[in-house]
Amino acid sequence: MEATHKESRPIQKQAGFTLIASLFLLSTLMLVGVATVMLVLLETRQAIAARDMATARANARFAVQTALQKLQETSGPDQRATGPSSLWKDPGGNPNLQ
Repeated sequence: MEATHKESRPIQKQAGFTLIASLFLLSTLMLVGVATVMLVLLETRQAIAARDMATARANARFAVQTALQKLQETSGPDQRATGPSSLWKDPGGNPNLQ
């Protein structure tokens, strides 16, 4: 009976090593999976931020064009000249009515 008992001991040691190795591999795979998920989330956030920035710039460009159009409508057809208020003031800030 002892011969059978001695032969079974290496199998138990092998089973313990296999358990440790499989747990190590599973934890490594889980770590890789979590890292991949975090990377995907980060890339998604960056893509959303870039899309929002492009939308904001397009909206700003549209607002400038609309304001220019309203300014041109208000000033009328090339009969009036528009300019900054400093054209009508002297260096002291007083109106220059000459």
